[in-house]
Amino acid sequence: MIDTHIHLLEPDRFTYEWTKGFPALTGRFDLSDYQKASADTGIQAGVFMEVDCEESADEARYFCSLAEQSGCLIQAVVAAARPESPDFERNLEAMAHPRLTGIRRVLHTQPDELSQSSLFRENVSRLGALGLTFDLCVLQRQLPLALELVRACPQTTFILDHCGVPAIADNNAPSGAGFLAWEKSIRALAAEPNVNGKISGITAYAPEPLRTAQGLRPYIDTCSKPSVPPASSGVATGQSSIWAMDSSPGQPSPANC
Repeated sequence: MIDTHIHLLEPDRFTYEWTKGFPALTGRFDLSDYQKASADTGIQAGVFMEVDCEESADEARYFCSLAEQSGCLIQAVVAAARPESPDFERNLEAMAHPRLTGIRRVLHTQPDELSQSSLFRENVSRLGALGLTFDLCVLQRQLPLALELVRACPQTTFILDHCGVPAIADNNAPSGAGFLAWEKSIRALAAEPNVNGKISGITAYAPEPLRTAQGLRPYIDTCSKPSVPPASSGVATGQSSIWAMDSSPGQPSPANC
C-alpha cells in the first residue's frame, strides 16, 4: 500500500508560518515519527507532500535526497511552487530532481482569480512537458474554476486533492442540493482525460458527528466509482483513484494541507 499524501514537519530545518495557529503542529513530526505512527498498517511506500514552508525549494531538495536513499519509505516528492510568479520556471530548475514528480499550489486559501490569470495557466501548462503533475487543492465552490484550469492545460496531468474539499457540514449527503452540486462537479472533472482524484483529508472537513463511515461514505463512494477517476499523487499516470492519510496521529488535517 502507498500513502500518496505524507506531510512531515521539520521546524529545525524549515519555517512554517501557518502552523502557529495550530498548537498540535508546532513540534517536529519527521519520517521516523510517521513510520512509528503507521506501523502495522501495511504502508510500504509514500509520497511526500509539501507543507507550505517558507523555504519550498530547500524542502523539495531535502526530501528528494531522502527519497533517493536505498530503502527509504518516501519514493516521490510533490513540491510547493507559485505558478503566478514570473520566477516559476527558475524555481522549477532549482528543485529539479528525478524524485520530484509533481507541484502543488494550495488554491483554497487564495483569491479565486489566482488560477484564472494567463501567467498562472501558462506556467501550469509547462509541467506536462517536464513530466510533472499539478495537485488541485480547492474548495467545493471552486470546483468549476478547477475545471476551467484543467481544460486550459490539457497536456498537464492534474491530481484533485481531498475529494474536492466537499462542504460536508452543509451538503446534507446524499440527497441535499449541496451534495448534488459537489457530485456534479466531481463528475465533470472525472470526464476530463487529464484528471485523477485523491481520496484523502475529508475528515478535516467533516463535523464530528459526520466523521464516521456512514457520514463519509457518499463522498468516498462517488470518488471510487469507475466513472470517477480518483487521484494519484505523482506516482501514476492516467485516470485513477488513490488513497492517502493526510493527517497526524489523532488530529484532523488543517484546512491548508
